[in-house]
Amino acid sequence: MRAIHVNTSTAWGGLEQYTLYLAQVFREAGVRVTIMAVEGSQLYISAQAQGFAMIRASSGNHLNPTNIWRLRRALDRNTIVHSHTRIDVWVSSLACFGTNAPHVHSVHMVPSNKRDPLHAFIYGRVDAIVNTSETHVHSIVRLFPVERSAVHLIRHMRDPKTFTFNPTARASYRASWKVADNDIVVGYLARIDPLKGTKEFAQAAHLLPQSEYKNITFVVVGDPTISRNGTNGLPLYEHSSQSLHEELLSMANDEESQLIVCPFTTDVAGVMSAFDIFVLSSYGEMYALTVIEAMMIGLPVIGTNLDGTQDQLADGRGLLIDSRSSQAIADAVNDLAHDPQNRTTLGKRGREWAVNECDPVHVAPQWLSLYSSVLQKRQSQ
Repeated sequence: MRAIHVNTSTAWGGLEQYTLYLAQVFREAGVRVTIMAVEGSQLYISAQAQGFAMIRASSGNHLNPTNIWRLRRALDRNTIVHSHTRIDVWVSSLACFGTNAPHVHSVHMVPSNKRDPLHAFIYGRVDAIVNTSETHVHSIVRLFPVERSAVHLIRHMRDPKTFTFNPTARASYRASWKVADNDIVVGYLARIDPLKGTKEFAQAAHLLPQSEYKNITFVVVGDPTISRNGTNGLPLYEHSSQSLHEELLSMANDEESQLIVCPFTTDVAGVMSAFDIFVLSSYGEMYALTVIEAMMIGLPVIGTNLDGTQDQLADGRGLLIDSRSSQAIADAVNDLAHDPQNRTTLGKRGREWAVNECDPVHVAPQWLSLYSSVLQKRQSQ
């Protein structure tokens, strides 16, 4: 069995990194994996460095003749096409027309209404649509021109052996931040972007009761959103994200500030081990990988009550707050900071759920079963 993962985004966020992670998991399971990505993008560079077979793509719009031709030329009888963006579902469907190659599409963005003739034509060549959130599976059934049987719930994967509490890393990071062992560190790990609620998170540090101000530190870990790579190969950032990053650095440089701003790190488990509370402050989220990672570390999670986050933190697995509200973040942080028992309870509940739902040992076989099913169905036609 062979799978071609198609992702022509030039950014390097959760969507792109998760595409590469999926490819790694499938390769370990015995699937021959090829990745179609924009040459020079971080996804292309990282996938090539890991030894994946590559198909060069160009960035562009939904109807990209070059990408359609290159993908179609790579198809064979045992190939599954797996698309990952709203643009790539068009390229993949058009490449698959007239062939027996099955097309699986992962919905990584909040679904919008696609019940029009043009989308019906494109999605008519999709064999399976996959999402990781109950909320969005229901939305896809309602908003997409597909049969209910074509929509599948498969969780995002994270390895609990990788995302586990690391006491050595905790001590090291906290020492570098000059944070005492008994102080509370509230962590944010995501792109620095207005829609991620980064500013509201930072502002919440200044809304805590004055008596608690010096005992609670807010830490932002992340970089601005990448727009594209420049001609020198270095990333160019979206203006709004870069401006916000500069504003955060200015806030952190204030001598009275309890805010620390750190660049993105691949040592997610290590830096999360230094947190006591994790906050997802975004205005809307499909299904945050960082929430799963924080849960596996054993952290209590505060998240906004929208989209897939409400599924992740349901049934007492975390605290849900209103989005776009620094005060809501400050109030929830203050409550947890004064309730160590609740922090422990939420951490245990979250970890148990994340391990049961998101361990690749449980999830990868669901993907392989879906792949085999759509391939067999297409080959029998």
